[in-house]
Order: sequence, then structure tokens, then C-alpha cells
Amino acid sequence: MKSRFSIALTFVVAFAAISLLLSGCGRTRGDDTTTTIEPVLVFNEPVTVGDLERNPSDPFLQMAPDGDIVMSWTEQEPGAQDDGRNFLVTTISSQGQPTGEIRQMNDQSGQLSSHGGENLAKFTVNDDNGIAAVWTTRGEDYHTGDIWYSHGEETGDFSPAVRLNDDESSQWNHAFSALTTGPDGKLYATWMDGRNRNIIGFDNSNPNKKNKRVYEWDNSQLMMAVSEDGGKSWGANYPISDFRTCSCCRPTIGFVDQGETMVISYRVVADDYLRDQVVMRSTDGAKTFAEPVYISEDGWINQACPHAGVSMDIDSAETIHSLWWTAGSVDEEAGIYYNTSSDGGQSFSPRHLMSRTPPKRVLHTMLTIDKNDTVWATWEEIKDEKAQIFVAYLDAKTGEWSEYHQLSDGTANAMFPVVTTDDSNLYVAWTERKGETSLVKMQTAQLVSD
Repeated sequence: MKSRFSIALTFVVAFAAISLLLSGCGRTRGDDTTTTIEPVLVFNEPVTVGDLERNPSDPFLQMAPDGDIVMSWTEQEPGAQDDGRNFLVTTISSQGQPTGEIRQMNDQSGQLSSHGGENLAKFTVNDDNGIAAVWTTRGEDYHTGDIWYSHGEETGDFSPAVRLNDDESSQWNHAFSALTTGPDGKLYATWMDGRNRNIIGFDNSNPNKKNKRVYEWDNSQLMMAVSEDGGKSWGANYPISDFRTCSCCRPTIGFVDQGETMVISYRVVADDYLRDQVVMRSTDGAKTFAEPVYISEDGWINQACPHAGVSMDIDSAETIHSLWWTAGSVDEEAGIYYNTSSDGGQSFSPRHLMSRTPPKRVLHTMLTIDKNDTVWATWEEIKDEKAQIFVAYLDAKTGEWSEYHQLSDGTANAMFPVVTTDDSNLYVAWTERKGETSLVKMQTAQLVSD
């Protein structure tokens, strides 16, 4: 690791010790002769992640095959042009403290675009605990840029960055990626790609949008690449969708049918700017995909790109669980919604409203499923004009949601939550922004049990 990054960045305890309880009340069922007490969720002290002088943001979490929790985030590179950032990674303890060396995954300092959020830099951990990482850089013109990748073993430096988009041209938009290790050991990456949209002119009416392109196709395609060596190299890019793919909402990749079927979720853009969430399936190793199926026909119509994708995970029974935000067909329908698919993404249950939200405020969600098939959901809600982070869980045995609990303290806008679990603990992290500064917060808790 380069010496200037070998210094451990501080993880600062943010608040005094607190115990936060979800649902301490009893619940009576049947003839009221039996009372079931809902399990208690107790959070550890919240911590602040990274070097606070470099405005940490955009955390990402994943459990490694050996059970370690791996965490990444980005930080500003001092003096970098266009607020360039660096991509850092380490393992963490159940208290949120670093347990390994903090390593930089981009070899060119300040290379990452400052535009994170939905366009989050990501990584995946291989069976040998190697790490493959992807991130976005900006091009010179409006909404252009590249996707890059690097690879690192369990320790040591990461490889020099290489473009993942093989057209090797920053004149197109390449962004909003998903990256995963498949059951077959291969790595799969997909992203929004504009190389085939066909430029028909330029619009320079807005000085803040230099050389804004006018395209034959208004929206992007999903492009895919596959790595068979743990992310050290990648095969040729190939399109897997048509041009009805929202250009700025993250996709998600999952597997059903014992790994034989890949499902990818994304936000479609249909006629008249209808922007609802869909999934599409591949049964031939991600070579071809069937027509997309609506996760929910919300009927949301909007010309602007929302930057809000659906979150998806799959339990041990291969039920797909989905969590997303939509503004709905009317203002009263705006909210956070949840539903499931029990047939591998060929159809979905009616949506369940988790939280009513303001219609004009785009919000973000994330869910994960633990070893007991408990669904953990985290999302943003607006409280006192600020976005705040909430969490709840769905008990696999009762089919009921716990009470909702606010994790962020309300002093800043808290956004883009991420969540994962190991065999014993829950991990939730998010970005907080106040003025020109940002920081990353994390809270952990033991998993609920009977």
C-alpha cells in the first residue's frame, strides 16, 4: 500500500453510548391466552467512519466468504480537480471499528467522480477473499464518463485501474453499476451505457451543462461484462436491454433456481416517461434476457431522472424481496414500498406500503436478508425537512414487520443507507451531509432472536 494510505484513518465514536430498542411491547394472538414478546433489537454506539477532514461519503458493505464484514467509502483527495475522490476499503468489527489495513483501491489519486449516491463505487469479495472494485470517472462533457475496475488480493496493493467499458471513450455515459460474484464463481458487472444512443445534436442553452448531447434514444442500455478470473480481467461488453432503461437508477443482480437463473432489477422508462421498477431473467448464463416484468405498476410519470433504484435480495426459499421508492400515479401514493416474488421474478405480489413520503422528494432504500431469512429494510424518511435513516425487520416466521426505528440523529441530511449482516450482527451505514461537508455514520446490532 502506498505509504500515505498506510496510516489508519480514524473511526470516531460519534455519540455517547445508547441502547436503542425496537418494540418492547407484547403482542397477543389467538384467544389472548398466549402472549408473544417481539425480539428486542439493541444497537451499539454509533461511529463515524474515515478521515473527517476529507469529507467521507458513499459507504458500501458486504460479507466476505470467510464471514468478515468488508466496508468501503470514498474521501476527497486534497487539491484534486473537480472534487476528485479516493476509494477506500477495510474489514470492520461488530462494533464498526476497523480490523484490517485501510487500503486505497484506485491507484490514481483523486480519480473517482464526486457524484456518488446512486452512482456508488462498489466491490465484491471472491471465494479466495480477493476484492474486485468498480467506480465511475467523469468525462469533459455533461453526463459523460467511464467505469474503471481494479483487483486486490486479501492484503497488499490493488492493481492499476483499467477501463471496464471497452469502447474506451469518455464521450458517452457509463455509470450506475452493479457488481456481484455469481454461484458459478464468475463475476458479473452491469451498468447504464450510452454508447449506442446515436448523437443527433448538442444543446448548449444551459452553461452548467457543457455540450449536452441530444440523442436519437432518450435513455440508456444495460451493458454487461463477465470476469472468469476474480476481477483481474473482463470479457467483452455486450448489451442486455433495449433503450428503455433509466440512465441514472442503479440496477441489482441476483440468482434463483440454485444459481441457474440470473435476475436483474432496474427502473424502466416506458412511453410518456413512465418510470416503474422491473426485473428481467436470464437462464443461459447472462447471455440473453427475457422481456422485463414489472415489480409493481406504480404508474409514476416523470421526465427527470430520479436517481432511485430498487433494492432486491433473495432468501433461502428463493423468494425475491424488493424495496423501492416511487412518487406514484398521484401524490397520495408517494412512498416506500415492499413486495415479493415466489416464482423467480416472473410475477410479484401486490405492493405493501412501508412509509408515506412527500411526492416531490426522491428517497432511497436498501434491504438484505440474514441467515434466518429475516428481511432487514432501511430507507430514508423526511423528518423536520431533513432526510433521516430508518430501519425495520420482517420476521420470517410471523410475516410481520417490526416497529420502525430512526437511526440518524436528525442534525443533518442522512442519505443513501446500505445494510448487511453476518452470522450474528446487523450493519447499517449511511452518508450525512451538512452544507459543504459530509461524513459516514454506522450503527451495528446483534441480530434479533427468539
